[in-house]
Formats: sequence, structure tokens, C-alpha cells
Amino acid sequence: MYSAIRLTAFSPRNSFSRTVFSLAPGCTLHGAHWKYHILNPIKGDGTHASSVFKARVIPDHSPGKALEAPKWALIKVASPDDPTASENLKRECNIYRLPGVASANCFRKLYDIIDKNTIALEWLDTTLAELEYRSDTRTYRLIGKVLREMLSSCVILEQYNCVNTDFKSANVLLSALCFSKDIPELQTNLPFEEEIWKVEIPQQLRDLLRSMLVINPSKGLLPWKETLIRSRLSDWIKYGERFHKLAEELGNPGILFLLPFDCGETFWKEKVPKRERDYGDYRHFATMASRVTKAQTNLMDPMTVPEQIDWTLEQAIIHSQPVYIELPGDMVDAAIIASRLNTPISVPECPPSPNEPLPEVLARIYNARQPLILVDGECRSLRILDEVDELVKITGWPTWTTVFGKGLVNEELPNVYGHYNGSWGSKEWQVYFESADLIIALGPHYTDTNSYHFTTIPREEVSVSLSKSMVQIGSKCYRDIPDGFLFRVLRSLDKDCVPQVEGPPRSTATNVRAAIDHDGALVQKTFYSFVNEIFRPNDLILTETGTAGHGGRQFQLPPHSRLFGPATWLSIGYMLLATLGAIVAKREISQNANARAILFIGDGSLQMSVQEIALAFFGGDDEQSANSFSARTYGELAGIVQDDRIQKGSGLKVVEVFMGQEDVQGALLNLMKTQIAGEQR
Repeated sequence: MYSAIRLTAFSPRNSFSRTVFSLAPGCTLHGAHWKYHILNPIKGDGTHASSVFKARVIPDHSPGKALEAPKWALIKVASPDDPTASENLKRECNIYRLPGVASANCFRKLYDIIDKNTIALEWLDTTLAELEYRSDTRTYRLIGKVLREMLSSCVILEQYNCVNTDFKSANVLLSALCFSKDIPELQTNLPFEEEIWKVEIPQQLRDLLRSMLVINPSKGLLPWKETLIRSRLSDWIKYGERFHKLAEELGNPGILFLLPFDCGETFWKEKVPKRERDYGDYRHFATMASRVTKAQTNLMDPMTVPEQIDWTLEQAIIHSQPVYIELPGDMVDAAIIASRLNTPISVPECPPSPNEPLPEVLARIYNARQPLILVDGECRSLRILDEVDELVKITGWPTWTTVFGKGLVNEELPNVYGHYNGSWGSKEWQVYFESADLIIALGPHYTDTNSYHFTTIPREEVSVSLSKSMVQIGSKCYRDIPDGFLFRVLRSLDKDCVPQVEGPPRSTATNVRAAIDHDGALVQKTFYSFVNEIFRPNDLILTETGTAGHGGRQFQLPPHSRLFGPATWLSIGYMLLATLGAIVAKREISQNANARAILFIGDGSLQMSVQEIALAFFGGDDEQSANSFSARTYGELAGIVQDDRIQKGSGLKVVEVFMGQEDVQGALLNLMKTQIAGEQR
């Protein structure tokens, strides 16, 4: 908003000397660095004896004087006939030359000492006193910036046992003004360094800050509409020592709490009256997140932000669980050290546990006669998908997945049967599963949705279950097992001792298209098999809660594709948003702009978040493609599936299909029948 905010170095007022020494416009002054062409005098506020002029800087291109020249400068002159004015200018010059002042961004820069009565200073466009009110002024940001620069100047001058006694709006200089509402105004919570908020603040500075917050559209400083001040503001003041009620200035529109910005909620509550504590606390979402995330951090200090982010991401990797990073609004523009980006986040490996059940697991594998492998969805967070694939291929044992695990193994392998659905599926599969003498359950996630109402959970006495930091063999649990247990099993496995077994018959793939009447209406029973051919390797396939989630379990997935469907909670409306995030992540990770995501969602769920479809077009070219289709019969659907816009096109494609209102299958059909029977009693 403002590229520069500067303060003038203090100079005592002189009410007795009013001699004005003038330079004629057009004359040129010679300084040590540059020449200065006088343009015009600058009208002051009448409180100082010096005269000031705007000048154009003429660069000196001679050898050894390659210092980059600014465009403008301010020339300040004290009359040689006025000893007091000359002494004041000399004192001011000495302040500007102090090392801390000269190197600080909060003070105007001294360019040249032309002679004992003339100096050249940095030019800034205007002052806070001259700034007019505008509806698009980012007032909060201006107040925060001015406050920071003023307090910084107090700290610097305090090092030299000096204090600025001339704080006023005319001495706050602004440059490169830019008014914009592209970024919303931020609440003025300012995280000042500790040494700044310990400094004594002159009363004149307090008065100036108060004037900046007073509504007075006809005069006064940066006023704004009364309705905006009615919201309670938080601002910085020394130790939060008092509350300022603006009733006298504003006719009781609200209360301005002047508090230090502290990350501790306890301190905030101690300073704010009890009746006001429910307002202005923006950390409710952080509190909620602490209940569902593994680690949380609040980015308050630019010096510690890199370490905080790395630590939080490390916890996400170690535990494979979500984390919460809180970013206060006034930290968005903070500069931080980026050197840690050059070092990848690494997770130290844990040594094997002395009580690791590796021998017992190997013995179970070698002695099995009717074994099987059950792959569940927690294998993702365990990061063992490569080991799972190797185990399935090495043993050749019959392999099923749960609903949550579907898509995590290559369904084209001859020993991979698909997802196990108990009594709702093949009777031969059910008999083999229930009579197995060893079931290796990988990443179990035993919810009712994922286990067909708990009917497909392996029998405990024959199962070897691998979970996060735990291995369960029968009823015996081995806890605190380091990551990599399955890898160690594979490295220790004697392949010649692994029994070769024959599983139950696989499902026979039928030509669904040939058996379906193309003039017939679309139905749930055969719809999912009919559209299966549109899938390609590496596709993301998402199915929303309801009929889509149940029907998607029938898909025969191509290699390296991933299916995401309901496995735990049965909320609706989330999968459309998840599709957007998943495809963006897929394209970034794979560096493939043509990566696809295919979503199956019911109309009820779609209505919950249909507006998110707009994000597919936001910021896109006018020529961005979008196609919509509808089908009520298999013939219409066949034409859509074979359309080049579906097979080869880019952009968003929406296919609307129509089915019967009570057309459901499998476990969902049983639930519906139970519900109807209950309502008819």
C-alpha cells in the first residue's frame, strides 16, 4: 500500500525565529554526491524556522561516483542570519548521521550536507496530515504501518538517550500511495518484537495514534464511516495497560481495546471484560482442529516460522494423519528465512523391536493350507503399498480388498478377486473366506460401512493383522512395532517354503453390452459394469455416498488407478469438492496436465456443493471447453461413452443419467427395505 513511511528526525520548535531564507527556482546546488536543481518551495506548517524546497536530482556520472541517484530530493535551508535556526538544523543533521538512524528504514534519509545551512534529504510524496479520506483506503494497514515505524524510531533513539518530542501527523511522511481493495483489510493485531513493546511511548505519540482512530469526516485524520468503527478492534499499546472507550469522541459507537498481541488465550481473556469475551476471538477453528489433527502450530514469529512448518509437516509424515497450521492475517506478508527449503524433511528410522513377532508370522505363513490376503485402506497411510504388491505376487495367494482398500492392488493379477462383500457376493468366495486357516489383514479399517455391517471381519483366531505400530496374531497383540515390519517379513521370507494354494473360482466376466437391451432404461444393477470401459490406467475414480458409493464397488479397475468412496462416515456432498482437490494434486505430482478424475455422484449430494463446479472455470480462457450430456437408456449412454469429447476431449464433462427413485442394490437395498417395513408398522 505504501512503499515508504518515514519520520523526520526531531528538531525543537522555535516560536521566536521566523526568518525565511529563499532560493530562487532554477538554481543548482552542488553536493558531495549529486547536484540539485531547485524546482519550487514547499509550504510548511509555520512551526519551524527552516525553509524547504523540492529539487530534481542531477546524477554525477564521473568516475568513482556511480551511486544510484533518486529522482527527487528535499532541500532544507536555515537562514544564516538566524543563529537559532542554524543550531536547530545542525542538531537535526547530527541526529540523521547517527549510525542507527542512518541505517533505519523508519527515518528519512540524509543525502547531502551541502553547507552548514543547507542539507538535502529524501523526498516523499505527502504527509499523514495531508492524506485525504478515500473509501478504498486500507486504513487498518496504514495504522499498523505507521505504528510500527513510530515505535521502531522510539527504540532507535532510546539507544542514544534521545526522544522525539515532535510526533505529529505533518512529520509522518508517505510515499508511493496505492489504494486497493484486492486484499481485505486486516484486523490490527501487530506482532511487535519484544524490545519494541517495552519502550516508553511519548504522550504525543499516543495522542496521534488516537486521532488516527477518530471519526471526523470534515477534518481529522483518515476518518471512515461510523459503521466500521462500531466493530471492536484490537491494537497494540504498552502492556495493554488500559482500555480506551471512544464514547467521548464518537458518541459511544463502540470500544477500542488496546492490547498487546499475545498467542495465549489466557492473557487475552484477562485483559478483556467478561461481557466482551465472546467477540473477536478468531481461534475457535484452531481449537476445533486440535480435536481432529495430530499436531498444530500457530505461526506468530517470523524467526521461528520455518522450524514450525517443518516440524508440523514432519508429524504429518510420521503419523500419516492431518495437521493444522494457523496463519494469522498479519503474518501473510512477513518475510522469513527460506534456507530450510533446500533440505528435505527426513524421518529417522526406528530400530527393530526386540519383541518383534517376525518368527511367529513366518511360521504361520509356512504352515498355512488355505490362506488369503485381505487388503484394507489403511495401507495408504502405512505407506506399504509397494510391499503389499510384492506380497501378493510372491505368494500367489487369493487376495481380496475391502471397500476402503479397493484399487490398492492390481485387479488384473490372476490371484486378485476384487473386493470381498460376504453374503452379498459369490457363495464360493464366502465359503473359502470363512474356512480359511490364515488371513493376513493389511491396514484394517473395521467400520460398519467398510465391513458390510461387521460381517466381513476376519475371524480373530486365524488372522495376522498389521496396523500402525501394532501386529496382532490371533488374540495376541505386539505393540510399538516400528515402521517397515512388512518389508522385514518379505526380506526374511523363504519363497520355497511358501505353500502354493488354489483359490475359489473367479467371477466370469460377461459381455454386459451384448446382454443389455439398448432401448431399456438405465438401472443400478448393470449401469456400473456398462460404463467400466471408460476407465484408463492412472485414473482417479470417486464415488459419493449412496447408490454411487455402493455401485462403484463393482468396478474392475485398470492398473495404477485409484478409487475413493465412502468407507467410514456417510455424510453427503463432500466428494465433489474432494474431486477438485484430488485432480489438482494428481496433476502436480505426476506432472501430467491430462490426468483425469471421474466422479459418480447422486443429485442429492450434488446439490450440497454444486457451486464448486464454478472453480473449474475460474480464471480459465474463454475457449475452455465444457460439455454436458444426458442419458435415460443404454443406447443413449453408449453413444455418450464412445463420443470423442468423452474419450479424447479436455475440460469438464457432465453426464446426467436418470434411474428409478428406489432403484438400489446390495446392502443398500436391505437398508431401504428395513426402513420401509418399519414405517409401515
